[in-house]
Amino acid sequence: MDRELAPGMASELKIIEELRRRNVPYQHRIQIDHYEVDILVGRRIAIEVDGYVHAAKETIEKDERKELYLHDQGFIVMRITGNEVRNRGRVRDFGRQIQELYNKEQSPLAVRTAKPLTQNLAHEGLAKLRQQLGAEELAKRQEPKPVRAVPEGKEPAAANETDETVFRRWLEKNRVPDKDAEN
Repeated sequence: MDRELAPGMASELKIIEELRRRNVPYQHRIQIDHYEVDILVGRRIAIEVDGYVHAAKETIEKDERKELYLHDQGFIVMRITGNEVRNRGRVRDFGRQIQELYNKEQSPLAVRTAKPLTQNLAHEGLAKLRQQLGAEELAKRQEPKPVRAVPEGKEPAAANETDETVFRRWLEKNRVPDKDAEN
């Protein structure tokens, strides 16, 4: 390997060599929106090769945001550390996993899913929404369930009644004449 390589590039090249050996097509250092992916296999398999700098707190948080964003865009993110790349057996296992994912992606029987519904949401807004929903769910679990008073003249709905059954019950009580039936 060339001594002029950028830090982390030697580890990426070992993964690339394994992908070449397995005839798995790849793209190196690909820009996906505002993130750069170390290696992209197929359309949706992002490989990140994490060197020692990825152990810093700021980098860990940045990597988590990147991985969450890519996942929300429908990518599968596979990570391998620089230390793992030094182990030839681990590189072979990782290459096998990537090859299996790629073969599944290419299979005509594979179910092609559309991008998630969140595709047009800003990543930061989505993260805040997840955090808010998590806090609300925790608060709901900790609060006692409120007892609702039933207004006079109204019958209580069954606890397991769906919105549809409530609506159907309402329709039965409030029959609307059918204009077509009158003619």
